[in-house]
Amino acid sequence: MPPDPELKALGQKLRELREGTGLERHQFAARIGVSTSTLKNAENGQQRLGARTMCDAERVATAEQETWQNAASQIVAGKTSPPLDLASVGRESIPEAVVVKAIKEAENPDIQAAAKALARATDMSYEEALGAVIARKLNT
Repeated sequence: MPPDPELKALGQKLRELREGTGLERHQFAARIGVSTSTLKNAENGQQRLGARTMCDAERVATAEQETWQNAASQIVAGKTSPPLDLASVGRESIPEAVVVKAIKEAENPDIQAAAKALARATDMSYEEALGAVIARKLNT
């Protein structure tokens, strides 16, 4: 039986959500309430997850994105530096390489310009906007 293209596409979307969070498969599976093997099968287009589980995956990914944005904002604002105060951003661990990359990105003129534009277009402070831009870049 040929693979179902819709199921493959859903699996790819699920994998992208998980990878965007920086969580390992077993961590993401636990947060959305499925076994690691179920998540692996779903990511490979071999198993369909229910609508509620897919919504949970979106919710977890959004929450993780907000956490990364908060962490990047704190780094940029100088409120913390490596080692990152992980309790302040709700994470058990953020790899040192990610923190270092965030700091380097904060010095990038293109990133700074994007953050200034975002701050002007929203009610975000420059530091919040810079954190958001960096978090987005780190997760792509």
